[in-house]
Amino acid sequence: MADPTPGITKWKRLHNAFVKRQKDSGNRRAILEFIRRAMKPERYAKTPDRFEQLRANLNRAVAFSGLAVDVSGQLYCVDRAETISDAQRRADELRVDLTTRGVHPDVLRFCRAELVADNYFHAVLEATKNA
Repeated sequence: MADPTPGITKWKRLHNAFVKRQKDSGNRRAILEFIRRAMKPERYAKTPDRFEQLRANLNRAVAFSGLAVDVSGQLYCVDRAETISDAQRRADELRVDLTTRGVHPDVLRFCRAELVADNYFHAVLEATKNA
């Protein structure tokens, strides 16, 4: 992706590059490919906890888009969250499932309805900061 606005802050440059690319192409393929590359598990071999944290952040941001990233770093389609109550229901179901599986307590702190309310761009940015 081209950098249309060099010289400004990093997050604004990334935002502008994504906006320009999506506007030029008329689709979101470049952004999805960026997510696929950024979320390859092998990139996090030395910091697996970081991968799960970033994956949880990204998944909460893309829930309203009907997307999620699985443990292998692959994007897949999910039912799109339409309301905050729908998001709360999903978060509750996830919490119960993770508790049943004996997941680490740090993971459980990500199981809140607020997870789906974050901005899509900022989730992608956070997922790539230390990747």
